[in-house]
Amino acid sequence: SVDALCVSPISEKEFASASHDQTIKIWDAPGYKCKATLKGHEKGVWSLMYDPQGKRLVSASPDTFVKIWDAKSGKCAETLKGHTSFCYKACFDGTGNHVVSVGADYVVNFWDLRKAKAPLF
Repeated sequence: SVDALCVSPISEKEFASASHDQTIKIWDAPGYKCKATLKGHEKGVWSLMYDPQGKRLVSASPDTFVKIWDAKSGKCAETLKGHTSFCYKACFDGTGNHVVSVGADYVVNFWDLRKAKAPLF
């Protein structure tokens, strides 16, 4: 099943989907063709969002991880480790420099991606 969708903030011709099959797909909307399949989560992907510049995606999964993806190359740029249980949601702030995530562990993590080795809180 598809669990999350988001539209590129810089092109209405591109959107991304996240699925229970552990993949993220980037789509060409006019042709409804899959341009890339991103793999790296160990469980389904429940949350997905583009950064404000449309260059990166953030995803959250019950595998406990938040991942930052390069939307052009499809490569995982960073894996954020801060939850001890399912990670339900992750989103960028308006600058794209910060990510907030929430999980079943009752923890809200705030990440500064310019130095994100551990959550700030």
